[in-house]
Amino acid sequence: MTQRSVKKLIATMKIDSKNENDLPFVKCSATIVSIVDIETKFGEKVIANLNSEEQGDFAVFVNNYSMEKLIEAYGDEDKNFVGGVVKLSKEKDANFGKEMIVLNPII
Repeated sequence: MTQRSVKKLIATMKIDSKNENDLPFVKCSATIVSIVDIETKFGEKVIANLNSEEQGDFAVFVNNYSMEKLIEAYGDEDKNFVGGVVKLSKEKDANFGKEMIVLNPII
């Protein structure tokens, strides 16, 4: 028999928050709680679940630039990211010219 439990839903921080489940971008520091792969309508994405004093629990999509920074700081194992502190900033993507959320590890 499978035991079920209710999952806690948390807001996703986005540059362009368009619905009630989106959290508008705020520059802050946060601790990585978990890293998971999720399936979206655009394909598989990596999402970081974070916690900060200012925002509480929230999620953010991890772009390739942020992933590169996380790997440089913590290695290539997801489990090493957990507990890491990051500073969230907004930067312009050099290739596409769109603003993006970047996770900058604080070491």
